[in-house]
Amino acid sequence: MSDLHVELGTDVVTSDGLKFGKVNQLVIDPKTRSLPAIIVRYGHLPDQRDFIVGWQVIDQTNRSGVRLLIDGERIEQLPEVMKVANVSGPAPTGGPYISYFGGAGAYAQSDFVGESIRAEGPVVGQGGAVPIGSRTAFDMSSTNVELHTNLPENTLRVTQDTDVMTNDEKKIGKVQEAVCDDHGVIHGFVGRGGRIRHHSFFVPTDLIAGGSHRYVRLKISADEAGQTLDVSAPG
Repeated sequence: MSDLHVELGTDVVTSDGLKFGKVNQLVIDPKTRSLPAIIVRYGHLPDQRDFIVGWQVIDQTNRSGVRLLIDGERIEQLPEVMKVANVSGPAPTGGPYISYFGGAGAYAQSDFVGESIRAEGPVVGQGGAVPIGSRTAFDMSSTNVELHTNLPENTLRVTQDTDVMTNDEKKIGKVQEAVCDDHGVIHGFVGRGGRIRHHSFFVPTDLIAGGSHRYVRLKISADEAGQTLDVSAPG
């Protein structure tokens, strides 16, 4: 059984050779350490769309790209990613707030419990949907924020901006690809590091402590990473 490489930014083509889009995100299930789906970005701004492609729809994958089991006539049947942030609360009185910028999403700023809130889709407040390109704010001390999505439950989204961090808070690179078996179980990640002379390194899953959409955190220090991580991914 050979490893399958799912690389961010590579082409996704249908079974009849139609270029569908590019691998924009990896959908990770931390509990099973598997890749239940990828998110494929179709089109260009301002009309780009993100589609959920389940592992069961993937035929072949390697560093050249991903080939699907379905043809071009069936790709429109794939679910489009739906992400909505519902916010409620009084107008801002100063202090922490949540703001929306067209195309950038909704962000919880200043002091806020947990990860920063980000929704790359519509933001809905008490007065209705926030117009694209406008900005709104809510008093975070009395604001409720609910994020709704149709992605698989309890999954994380890994992108080309996801950092690889050591346990001593050192950033050693960014996630480049996932390495899986033919059932989608992840064996590890390939990261890319270096500002001038880029290099790739392989991180097995047993060295991963946890993570979020912003980072994958390792169980080892930066010094240990330099001595332990293989500079070439398994082929």
